[in-house]
Amino acid sequence: MSHEPESTPLAANNWRKAIGMAVVGAVFVGLLALAFLWPGKVAEPRNVPMAITGDDPRQVAAVSQQIEDKAEGAVKLVEVASRDQAVAKLESREVFGALILSAPAPEVLTASANGLASRMVAELAGGVAQAAMAAAAQAAPEAPPVTVETTDVVPAHSTKFDVGQLIMPLVFGGAIGGVLVSAAIAGRGQRLAALALLAVLVGCLVYLILGLWFDLLPGGFLPIAGALALAIFATGAFVAGSYALIGVPGLAGAIVITLLVSNPISGMAVPTSFLPPPWGAIGQALTIGAGGSLVRGAAYFRTGQVCLTPLLVLLAWSVLGAAAIMLKRRQPLAALASPSLMRH
Repeated sequence: MSHEPESTPLAANNWRKAIGMAVVGAVFVGLLALAFLWPGKVAEPRNVPMAITGDDPRQVAAVSQQIEDKAEGAVKLVEVASRDQAVAKLESREVFGALILSAPAPEVLTASANGLASRMVAELAGGVAQAAMAAAAQAAPEAPPVTVETTDVVPAHSTKFDVGQLIMPLVFGGAIGGVLVSAAIAGRGQRLAALALLAVLVGCLVYLILGLWFDLLPGGFLPIAGALALAIFATGAFVAGSYALIGVPGLAGAIVITLLVSNPISGMAVPTSFLPPPWGAIGQALTIGAGGSLVRGAAYFRTGQVCLTPLLVLLAWSVLGAAAIMLKRRQPLAALASPSLMRH
C-alpha cells in the first residue's frame, strides 16, 4: 500500500502558520504581562494633593516647608482656610489627606476610601506633625505631652478590599461582552440589547457577591451596580462598535487598547497621581479608568463633582459605541469562520 507524501508547499505553509501563531501568542502574552506589571514598576507619588491649615500662619509655613523638603515632589500642598474646608475637599476627592495645625493638638485627616494615595499622604503628614510636636516638646519640656490625632473622613468599608480590585470585572466583563455579541449575534439591535443585558447582569452579580455575600462593599446596590454596569457596557460597546466599523482588525485593536493600554493606566492598580504624566489623565478618559472612578465615587463619595466627569466619559463612549454598532451591519465572527452556519 503506497502512501503519497504530504505536499511540500502545503506542509511549509502549515509550518509557517504554526510558527506565526506561536510568535503572535507569545508576544501578546508578554505584552499582557507587561501591562499588568508596568504600573508597579513606574508607580511613585507625584504631586498628590494634600490640604494644610492652621491657627498660626508662621507654623503653617514652617511645616509646609518641612513637608515639601521631605516629600521631594510627591505631595502638592493646598492651603485651605479651615478644617471644614479641608473636609469638603477630601469628600470631593480634590485632596487625598489634610494636616490641621490647630490647638490643642495637630490632626491628620484621611479618606481611606481613596486607597493607596490616602495612606501615603496620611503617613507623611503624621510623620511631619509628630516631628513638629517632638521639637515643640524639646523647646518647652514643662508643657504637657500631646499626640497627633487621626480622623478618617471617608472610611473604606473593608480594610481587606479596595475598589481598584474591581479592575478584572471591568476589563474582562466589557471585553468579553463585546467579543461575544460580535461573535454570535447578527442583528444590530440584538447586539446592543444583549450587551446591555450582560452589563446589567454582571454589575448586579458582582455587587451581590462582593457587597452582600462577602461584605467587601458598602451599601448602595443601585449606585454601585449601576456604575459597574455602565462601565462594562461602555467597554463592550467600544469593542463591538470597533468590530462593526472595521471588522476583525478593529476588534483586535479594541481588545489591545482595553487590555494593554486602558488597563495599566486606569488608576485602579495604582492611583493616577502615581503614574508618569500624561498617562493618568489619558487613563481617566478611557472606559476602564472612568469606570473605576465612577464606581469608587458611587461607593463612597456620591457627590456630583466626583461622579459627573467619569459618568460623562462613560456615556460618551457608550453613545459612540452604540452608534458604531447601529451604523454598519456586519456578519458575526462565527459566520466568517464558518459561512455554512448562516445557510442552516
